[in-house]
Amino acid sequence: MFKFKIFKIFIQKTNQIKNQKKLLESIKPGDLVWAKMPLPKKELNQIEENHQVRPYLIAYKDKFNIYAYKSSSKSYERLNNYEEYSINSLRYNRNKNSFIDLTKIYKIPFFNLKSRYITLNQFDLKNIEKRLQIQANKNNKNIFQFPIDIYILEGDVVEVNNQLYYIYASDNVYIYCLNLFKYNPKDIKKYEIISINSKMYYVSFKEMTSFKRTTKMKIVDIAYKSEKEVILEKKFLSKKALKKQKK
Repeated sequence: MFKFKIFKIFIQKTNQIKNQKKLLESIKPGDLVWAKMPLPKKELNQIEENHQVRPYLIAYKDKFNIYAYKSSSKSYERLNNYEEYSINSLRYNRNKNSFIDLTKIYKIPFFNLKSRYITLNQFDLKNIEKRLQIQANKNNKNIFQFPIDIYILEGDVVEVNNQLYYIYASDNVYIYCLNLFKYNPKDIKKYEIISINSKMYYVSFKEMTSFKRTTKMKIVDIAYKSEKEVILEKKFLSKKALKKQKK
């Protein structure tokens, strides 16, 4: 009887490993999967059992592991706009949004895998890759990037020839920018303070420029939606005031 139980456990474990290996073979970068947290047993035992399994976004995989970013149903308050990305649950017919911590990659062995959750679309993957590029430009070595092209849009901050620019509009050929400064420019009366990713910058709404999309540039920051709206409103009011002066 004892030998039979041992044999039964062995068969169950063998089948489980086979299923996990099949799952590893079927999943790909861009998939969110449920997996047990890759922690030492002592640390894992300190966590409630129903919280030991969480979603992870796969960035890369090899024969025995996935390399992934951890996800949560709650926002990581310590992270800024390019360190975290929110997945809208409505796009995937899910009940809760997912918040992905993009600051660190985790190596997860295949036997920690539980099941596939969702596969992200290109819209979300491009937005995630944009944030990873910003971190790569800030020398974060703990990340894996996705091999996809990003598209520079309104709200992005780029660096061209050591000068920062905020993109307020764009089309298929050009991006339209405001000159940004981190510190007080000499003629302070010409400039206003704006917030981008909760950081303060100085900008003049009278100094605008444009670049072709083919221009060599580096993306370095990205504004929150609420910040983009405030900047556009300030730009509109500045333009309105300028027209009144001319009259």
